[in-house]
Amino acid sequence: MEVYVRKRKPYLSFRLILIPVLAFLAGFALCYGLYGRSQTPAPIDVSENTSPGPETTAPEATPSESAGPSNPPASISGEPAEPQTPPSEMDALEDLWPARHLIVTVQGTKLDDATKTLLADLKPGGVLLTSANIESKEQTAALVTAIKEAVGLGTDIASLPIIAADDESEVLKKLGLKKNLSPPEVAKECQKKGDLEYARMAGRTVGSVCASAGIGVLLGPSLDIYEPTAGDAMKSLTFGSDSGMVTAIGLAFADGLTSAGVIPVVKHYPGIGGCPEDLNDKPALNKKSTSELAEVVFPFQQAASVKIPGILVSHILVPALDDKNPDRPASISPVIVGRNVREEMWDYRGVVIADDMSLGAIAKTVPLDKAVIAALKAGCDAAIVQNVSPEALHGVCAAIEAAVTAGDAAPADAVTQPEPGKIYEENPTLSRATLSKSKKRLDGWQQWLKAPPRLEGTLRQLPKKDDAKTDADATAPEGSAAPGTEIVHVVEKGDMLSKIASKYGVTTKQIVKWNDLKKTSVRVGQKLKIYPAGEPTESAPAPETPAPAPETPTPTPEPAAPAPETPTPAPEPPAPAPEAPAPAPAEPVAAPEPAPAAPAPETAPDPSVPPTAQPPDEEPPHEATAPAPQGTKALTHKVRRGENLANIAKKYNVTYQDLMEWNGLPDTSLQVDQLLIVNVPQNFTPPEESDAEETQPAPAETPPAEAAAPAPAPPADADTYSVERGDNLSKIADKFGVTADDLRKWNALESDSLQVGDKLRVKAPATP
Repeated sequence: MEVYVRKRKPYLSFRLILIPVLAFLAGFALCYGLYGRSQTPAPIDVSENTSPGPETTAPEATPSESAGPSNPPASISGEPAEPQTPPSEMDALEDLWPARHLIVTVQGTKLDDATKTLLADLKPGGVLLTSANIESKEQTAALVTAIKEAVGLGTDIASLPIIAADDESEVLKKLGLKKNLSPPEVAKECQKKGDLEYARMAGRTVGSVCASAGIGVLLGPSLDIYEPTAGDAMKSLTFGSDSGMVTAIGLAFADGLTSAGVIPVVKHYPGIGGCPEDLNDKPALNKKSTSELAEVVFPFQQAASVKIPGILVSHILVPALDDKNPDRPASISPVIVGRNVREEMWDYRGVVIADDMSLGAIAKTVPLDKAVIAALKAGCDAAIVQNVSPEALHGVCAAIEAAVTAGDAAPADAVTQPEPGKIYEENPTLSRATLSKSKKRLDGWQQWLKAPPRLEGTLRQLPKKDDAKTDADATAPEGSAAPGTEIVHVVEKGDMLSKIASKYGVTTKQIVKWNDLKKTSVRVGQKLKIYPAGEPTESAPAPETPAPAPETPTPTPEPAAPAPETPTPAPEPPAPAPEAPAPAPAEPVAAPEPAPAAPAPETAPDPSVPPTAQPPDEEPPHEATAPAPQGTKALTHKVRRGENLANIAKKYNVTYQDLMEWNGLPDTSLQVDQLLIVNVPQNFTPPEESDAEETQPAPAETPPAEAAAPAPAPPADADTYSVERGDNLSKIADKFGVTADDLRKWNALESDSLQVGDKLRVKAPATP
């Protein structure tokens, strides 16, 4: 393997030597010209130069100035814990380290001299070991040491380059893992035991094997949800076909990896579990709608919420997520990575890695150098580059440098985009700020490895056996009842239409039709009619003649999974009944609601039904799944077009996690006109632009004019704004009454990624 070396400029380490040498010579010449002919030498401050005279060999580099392996140059140190701040003139040079953003591969099980030399020149951010590099744990540990010694930045597990490996079974077996801890096997044991401890143990075991060989990063676990269309090969790599099961087991496995001191990188966002195509050969297309994708993306969103340290992005095409450029792979999409992961949706601050850029899924449509730059620009921090020629590596590093140079020369308000019909830029630009932010996130991995933290927050629990869909369900849809048999499904926390449809082997469109739904969002406690074997037809057999019923039978609580053929005490003709308020338990379970013989008396109304009926085309708010905090009142907010959980939460001075908990939301996706419960202080006054209404009477509410208002808006004359924790472009744009596109243009932003403390222009530059 050959590695990139800049040809047209000297090495950065040589600059560190040359600059002080030239400064010394210039100073010496000046002093000699001024004082050399004087009999009495003028007093010269030599506190920083103890050399007695020009005869001293000052131009030679001292050990601290050399770029040798024992003490690398500051600009490519990669050690974020260094206390000293580099000189200001080195700040710009620090970003010009192209290979810091590459994860490369080496050939064979040992390094030859040529590869050692080239690694020392390149100093890559990471090296990915494959099965071809591994014979045993001892041999792998020796190879890892040789790689780190060649690069010269340290030999501990946190030193660059960080060593990564894939979680494929062949790699783990060669490293000495004797037990079968493949995803399907782990999932089977977890379901058998009924808890997640086996998954944590499996992750801890795999992590210990990796760490003992010097491997600090594992590309896994996979959070892809298996679908039969993908074939058996994908099935062997996933934890199953149920979103909740995959999320719970996958994150427990990742938590086990962290306990062993290894960084988990969940893959392959936004999900490839249903792809029939081989991504090694050609691009794959995910045709799911946004509502269907919510279930596929859910495990990754949950991983981001518990601060998973790494996410790997695949090259799959997802038109529903990147509708303006449907042919653009996810790994280079500023929408799928930049907007969804980094900013508006998740606000993720961990490391994002682009999958192998040599795969046919992207290599057949985008040149390697353009693909790497596009990934960095989209929000990825690094890209995997496997099995490419030395010339190709030269080209990638040179292209990154050229893109940064072009970015330096571009006008301040320039925003470059691909030409119409293209998915990448022919002459891309890349800002130093973008690379600097990525480098800081990559440096965070080194700090992580020095003091490994566990995942944050509460991890999801294993779904109930009755609720979880097994792999058999994925091939044999639930329900073998006769056509026309109705099942009533009661929506639970975490349910969504796509998940319910998948459980019963039907489609979301069928559920919408059978229940006359106006929108695809559902609420906890809502009852849905499901016909697993097909909806009833006009020729459906009539029910048996019932025996006379002298009195109305006492309704019994509805079972969780009613038997379709259980006869009711007093069956009646299946005439459709008009909807009317009635106690919830009185609804039949296995047949359409019968028409009452007489008007139902208005007695004992269901307390869950609000006193004022909702309009027929308006959905009631989600039932609160957590009690309202003491001293608060509940408001109902109707979602408007363009709103998301982040900006809604800001309006009410709450967090988006609060909104998800109060409304039982399984993910952050919203529907226009969806109603949300918001718990606010008793004296809170809703924003003027909000049409929020109070859902419960609140005692002694302060009149709106005297109520405590939200934090005041920034002053109108503010030209710049300092980014605070939790900010993103949308929030800042809302705060100043501008658009996110305005901010991108005024600040020449090439990605939506922001860092705390960044200064943004929030007003249009004054025209001359």
